[in-house]
Amino acid sequence: MHLNGHLQPSVKTRRLKSLPSAYQDFSILVPSRIRPRQSFPLMSERSTTDPILGSRLYDLFKTCIPGTSPLSEEMRRRRLRVCLMCLWYCGKAYNQPQNSEPLPSYVRVVFASPEMTHRIQEEEDPAARVIGRCFGALVAKKLSSDIDSHNTRGVPVKEGELACLSAILDTESREVMSWLGEPGAIELANIVSLMLVHADPLVGDKMPSDVLHVFKETLNILSQTLLGKIHADLPLPQIAQFHEIYSKAPNWLTDELRQISDALPTGIAVFPEAQLAQESSWTNISHVS
Repeated sequence: MHLNGHLQPSVKTRRLKSLPSAYQDFSILVPSRIRPRQSFPLMSERSTTDPILGSRLYDLFKTCIPGTSPLSEEMRRRRLRVCLMCLWYCGKAYNQPQNSEPLPSYVRVVFASPEMTHRIQEEEDPAARVIGRCFGALVAKKLSSDIDSHNTRGVPVKEGELACLSAILDTESREVMSWLGEPGAIELANIVSLMLVHADPLVGDKMPSDVLHVFKETLNILSQTLLGKIHADLPLPQIAQFHEIYSKAPNWLTDELRQISDALPTGIAVFPEAQLAQESSWTNISHVS
């Protein structure tokens, strides 16, 4: 189309060029405005089309894949953090106590598949990796709760659900199966898996304060099942790993970890493998604005 003697791009072309920016603006607004039940229709697969928020975020994610991203590295990391933060808020909404809605299979298949989980775990940007791991932990908590609910009705665990949990918890499917149905077992394994991300030397000694807030709030959500009860039959390796991590935790996490520790059996010796896993201490991690 010509206008004032100049060739003008078509409406479709202009729309395609503006979509990534528009999607990112949309996802930035979601965390500050989302309420527990607002995310359900946005991520639900009940509609005849792809979930609104999920579809838009997935389009953004595809532009953040290292090696194929058309963005500069700084912009890629920034956009990835925005996407993961948005997913984290949705995961938080699904884990609200008053929420009885199951986790949509769309979330598990698209954003928490083993492939996506491994990609997040291998992400070079430490902040994005921590946010992504926190999102995965919330998915694991909600999914395991849904599975327990299904088991009471005789519904078997789906292979995809088991693969999702195994990838997030970084363990074998058979071990996940042994934890399911054991009160507190999945929750403790989830907490240990999440906390081990801070033993990674790539995290460094500083992390943005908003990312640490996400980590701390995620830990609080994960610990709710364990608090107020003594779980005598929890897996001993996870208990040992937790106590070892707790002994080296930074001050800003002491209160949360103490509450969890009080709910665990006492007198458990630290296994050598737990000590080895924690050789890289996370005590130097601090808040930065």
